[in-house]
Amino acid sequence: MVEQVGTSEWAEERQRLAEHESSFAEVLLRHGLVLRADLLGLRSHWLTPEFEPRRYDTYFFAALAPQGQVPDDRTSEANGAGWIDPVDALEKGARGEMRLVPPTVYNLSHLAYAESPESFAAGVDGAQRIMLEPCKHEPEGAVLRCVLP
Repeated sequence: MVEQVGTSEWAEERQRLAEHESSFAEVLLRHGLVLRADLLGLRSHWLTPEFEPRRYDTYFFAALAPQGQVPDDRTSEANGAGWIDPVDALEKGARGEMRLVPPTVYNLSHLAYAESPESFAAGVDGAQRIMLEPCKHEPEGAVLRCVLP
């Protein structure tokens, strides 16, 4: 386990990753680390809609965070970072105070009502692919819908 990743050395590693100058595997090798995939629990599988110019076939995983973990928003994938109760996040999303995309709402909903963080992080046996599809909806016009497993 890596204890301190807030150093300038790790900031440089992160920058090289972001600029595609280094791979995740290379970072692990440089620091004598291994990825503990056995600690990741599969949660869901999403595919972006066919009309999107850039498409992603993405699997979402969960893992328990080590005690004292500090959220970090230095990424192009987030506009902020912090710890929040999943029910609070869902409520803020419903009120328009926080932007949540469908895969996040789906996964947060499962986390919010999980028996325990451990049971959520354990994952599911299989994840059916979910894809949003446009459909007509009066009077709003087109909306996205999907069938949830």
